[in-house]
Amino acid sequence: MLKNTLKKHAAKVSVLAATAVSSSAFADSSAVTTKINEAVSQGQSNYTLVVVGILSMAAIGFGLYMMKGAIRS
Repeated sequence: MLKNTLKKHAAKVSVLAATAVSSSAFADSSAVTTKINEAVSQGQSNYTLVVVGILSMAAIGFGLYMMKGAIRS
């Protein structure tokens, strides 16, 4: 009985599986995915810029603090 049911619906299942696989392949090259990838890249570059700026400000502040301490001595 299970064997007959499987034979009866095998073609429908294979078509459904092929459709699911092909639709996921098409989704990778869509415009939405491209825009999301671009936004992620821009966000990562902005994050890097902010981190470098904060570290630079900390280095400048530390340097000025050390110079002030050296002048007082």
